[in-house]
Amino acid sequence: MEATGGTGASGYPRYEGAGVAADIDPRTRAVEAITLDGAELPYGWVAEVAEEG
Repeated sequence: MEATGGTGASGYPRYEGAGVAADIDPRTRAVEAITLDGAELPYGWVAEVAEEG
């Protein structure tokens, strides 16, 4: 995913790539909002920020 330079509806920076769009709090690295191919994640799914490599 790459930073878009904009902010999402949550007010946090927006990242997009490979069908995923996410708003991520840069201070806590919490995923504040996320969609997969334009839809919300299925109930019970969890998204986390992972380290590269």
